[in-house]
Amino acid sequence: MSEYPVIIQGGMGAGVSNWRLAQAVSRLGQLGVVSGTALDQILARRLQDGDPGGHMRNLGNLGTDET
Repeated sequence: MSEYPVIIQGGMGAGVSNWRLAQAVSRLGQLGVVSGTALDQILARRLQDGDPGGHMRNLGNLGTDET
């Protein structure tokens, strides 16, 4: 039987929050979640806004040596 997490942090959307809180919770051995709802719309909007920092354009390099 596995041990259940004491803390489950969730309810935060990718366009509202970011991965840092989920990562902090996960590093404590608990469950941290960021919702991926409407990622297509978030991607499109950020590209329309010019993609400051180039983070959205770099998604095409996932899984390659360039990431």
